[in-house]
Amino acid sequence: MNKTKIVCDTNIWYGFANRSYDSSRTKGQNLIATYVSIAELAQTPNMTENPELFIKTLSALKKNYKGIIKSNPYEYLIEAFFYDFKPDQSMANRILNGFDAFMTIDTNSIPIEVLNKTRIDIKNVMDLRKSISEPINTGLITIRQYIKKNGGKKRRKKARTISSWKRFVSDIVLSYSREFLDKEYKIDINHPNWHFFEFLILTFEEYFLKLEISGNGKFDNNDWGDLLNLVYVQPHDQYWTEENKWNNIFRQNETLSKYIYKKNAT
Repeated sequence: MNKTKIVCDTNIWYGFANRSYDSSRTKGQNLIATYVSIAELAQTPNMTENPELFIKTLSALKKNYKGIIKSNPYEYLIEAFFYDFKPDQSMANRILNGFDAFMTIDTNSIPIEVLNKTRIDIKNVMDLRKSISEPINTGLITIRQYIKKNGGKKRRKKARTISSWKRFVSDIVLSYSREFLDKEYKIDINHPNWHFFEFLILTFEEYFLKLEISGNGKFDNNDWGDLLNLVYVQPHDQYWTEENKWNNIFRQNETLSKYIYKKNAT
């Protein structure tokens, strides 16, 4: 088996379910699922509106992955910088156990009250994603006005924001640790282990540069999850997504392009 870790976007498991990819061609590849991807599957409207596709996707996941990173992205980051920290993987295990249980039931016999409660839960997740994207898009309007008044797009393109994005990620982790761990984990932006997250930080920089200098580009509701999935991609790993938006960003940066999984080469 190819030992190179190939971290997969959630859409890859749908691709296997729809037979867009030939499993025999990726049989020897080290395809990795993540906490982010299984959490997204657990929150998809397909669970209630298209259970047949949902079950096919779960089967495709189970058949094709070679491993699952069970730490949520915040705790995965904390562990990389604080060696005494051990992530809690119980939520991932509960999700996976739930998948196994769902695959054994007759979806036509699910009580309507259970379906309705699940629909409400999924809507709450969609609303949460919207609550993240809306203030970002409001902020982009202000940033574009600032860029226009202070040197324009050419000057903005020359600016490097790596340190700012490290600080942003550090602040997100700190907020998470305060709320859910009852402890403060603040990552030093000069810590040498940031090199493990080159793909994540460079993608933040490239994507927001593109948003800031575009006339009307928007941060989509699913973008936060897509970005968090990049936490798991380390140097010498590869990343597999079929979303053109992200692949275009990766291809335009020499460093990021090295992380792209080239499935036609297998």
